[in-house]
Amino acid sequence: TPDMESWLLAAGDTLSDNIAMANGASPAKTAHRSIIRHIEHRLISIGMSVIAYVLERAVLRSIRSDKTKS
Repeated sequence: TPDMESWLLAAGDTLSDNIAMANGASPAKTAHRSIIRHIEHRLISIGMSVIAYVLERAVLRSIRSDKTKS
């Protein structure tokens, strides 16, 4: 049985500081992302927003056209 000092993570690494995990901070993550990661994140966010807007417009247009035909 593992003691409370170290837990096995999914990646197979051991974690000796359980307080950091309890606070939501992951020791495996780096504090600063590279500029490429920031740009990638922004592009994905913008793309998903555009897709959501287009889908919303299509659904609303479909609802409006169904009401007028009835």
